[in-house]
Amino acid sequence: MADHIYKIDITMTCGGCSGTVERVLKKLDGIKSYDVSLDTQSANLVAADSLDYQTILEKIKKTGKKVNKGEADGELWTFKTMIGWRSRRRGTTVCVESESGGWRGIEEEVSE
Repeated sequence: MADHIYKIDITMTCGGCSGTVERVLKKLDGIKSYDVSLDTQSANLVAADSLDYQTILEKIKKTGKKVNKGEADGELWTFKTMIGWRSRRRGTTVCVESESGGWRGIEEEVSE
């Protein structure tokens, strides 16, 4: 199976921020290579077929860094945050839209 090529635009304000993203990617099973750049505010990586884009985005998001947009195997993705109520708990769903119009949701609970 072919490897995935992911490019992610991440808001990083200092070397500590880019170091945090590097540490997360280093620990993630399936990452074959990566380059995190504070100058370009981006992470470019090659991942095994078994590692999907959503998993990588969730790991980066857990660091507190804002993911602005990305590219998965040449297809551009943008991110919009929507706040709503689910199961009587307040939460945030990040809706991911591709150029082709597909949608996926990445959910994260927000404490009240």
